[in-house]
Amino acid sequence: MFSYNLIINKYYGIKMNSIESVKLFEKLKNKDTQFASKVLETSNLIEELINKKTTINFPNYTNHDINHSINIMNTMYELIQSNIDDFNQLELALMIYASLFHDIGMSLGDDEISKIKDSTSKYLYSQSFEQIKKNSTNEELALQEVIRTQHGKIANDLVTNKYKEYFLLPNTSISFAQDLGLICQSHTERERYLSKLHVDSLKGEYSYNPQFIAILLRVADILDIDSTRTPLELYKSMDLNEYSNEEWLKNLTIENTKKIFVKNDLKIVRLDGNVKDIKVHRKLLNYIEWIENELRLAVEKTADMQEKYRLHLNTKVQNNIQPIGYTIPDLKLNMDYKAVTKLLMGESVYGSKALGLRELLQNSIDACMVKKEKLQSDYKPTIEINIFKDKNQVIVKDNGMGMNENIIKKYFLNVGKSYYKSSDFLNYEHTYNPIGNFGIGFLSCFMLSSHVKVMTKYHGDKYMYRIDLEQESEYISFSQDEDYTVESGTQIILNYESLVKAMEFKEDDFERLLLDFITDNILIEEFEIKINGITIKQKNTIKTSEHIININKYAKNLYGRECSKFCVSIQ
Repeated sequence: MFSYNLIINKYYGIKMNSIESVKLFEKLKNKDTQFASKVLETSNLIEELINKKTTINFPNYTNHDINHSINIMNTMYELIQSNIDDFNQLELALMIYASLFHDIGMSLGDDEISKIKDSTSKYLYSQSFEQIKKNSTNEELALQEVIRTQHGKIANDLVTNKYKEYFLLPNTSISFAQDLGLICQSHTERERYLSKLHVDSLKGEYSYNPQFIAILLRVADILDIDSTRTPLELYKSMDLNEYSNEEWLKNLTIENTKKIFVKNDLKIVRLDGNVKDIKVHRKLLNYIEWIENELRLAVEKTADMQEKYRLHLNTKVQNNIQPIGYTIPDLKLNMDYKAVTKLLMGESVYGSKALGLRELLQNSIDACMVKKEKLQSDYKPTIEINIFKDKNQVIVKDNGMGMNENIIKKYFLNVGKSYYKSSDFLNYEHTYNPIGNFGIGFLSCFMLSSHVKVMTKYHGDKYMYRIDLEQESEYISFSQDEDYTVESGTQIILNYESLVKAMEFKEDDFERLLLDFITDNILIEEFEIKINGITIKQKNTIKTSEHIININKYAKNLYGRECSKFCVSIQ
């Protein structure tokens, strides 16, 4: 930490402690010296914690110190500069406080870090730190991963509890800590989280818009990318792994600290720099895409707000980053949804369309067995197949774990991303090893029915999610409702006629043939499968098939020795 401060002061002449020269603070001070005095006192209080503890917890990360907070304040000012006089004291104070406290979760204290290592911290949310360590290179990286992913929630917790006494309107007992906590957490959350923040709130004599301030924070935070955040001399003194090195170089590449310009009455974000490493350049292009997503979100969310809150932004970044020694054409790999789904769900992969049902049932089995392991009670895993010929529907229903919004958007709807192979699953201790291909396995439904509906509720969640999918379109319908009457689990609704055709069953003997297929292909253990309410009993033997694979055309010029004489018969 000493070398860090020394390098910052020596090479950049930056004072590491004061927000007094920040224009946003000056505006607040001009409006209300008492409010400004309280903000400055709080800033001085946490400054050392931000500077020191964050660096100790994240020695290889780009800087999350007081200067990062000041950069965010400056960017916020640029975003609202044209009408900044329209914002009242509380709104300006919330902008400054959000800049200061949004990353306070990365400054977690030693006591809580010890609890994380002992797997007793509430911030693990039932995850096992030992399991996280197994999935990381070492303990330090495992600890950083926990804090990094949860630091928004930790910030919210600290603001609304440990530091809440600092967030009162001057000379009153009226607190705005809850809104500030939500604003701080929002910068690490998905778009939907913003709906938790109101657009028209009142505290004392002040009306304010917490959702707007959260949007400002998201945009200003993501725009703090340049060489001032990764001082060159500090970079040279560090021993970084490959990932951290690329992250530092990504920041070092950006040479302009002023990033917001006005063109045709719209604010435009501009990035300038030179890059020699194609890997770093790829990271930058991904980062620019992320910036553009946040700019679009900001424009869309503020469009229906009062005029003073509307952000008039060009959602396309002006990318002036120049490659040195290579070129990057305006091309990238694209996936044809129809072609990919046809390939992944075709008989070339599964051999038979009927095996799509086996994949579907295996996903249900996995969901049930994971829930059984979690509950360790009298829970009875059950999968039901109900046939409704009059509605032309077959419903496959399980009472397993179900899916929440994060699992649906991050894995279920992302072909090729496996939830069961992700840290979101592996960081929890499991003895059961899922078999199904979650995500890709679901595409097998389209071998059975061109139109699929999914209804799912995650264990412990209050929302029931409904998803409507068509084989020929990448666009889906997604909705949610609060539902406390249904237990967790998932329902898959298929077209009955399509399923009969795919299974190549006679319609008048469908139920019996379906029963035979299940007992031939699924080993029914520790769970129950029902067809139209009747429990299936496992056959004494599982059907086995002999597969002969002819590899003659691949075996040219291959030589080997007969090994049968080396085999030992074990009685």
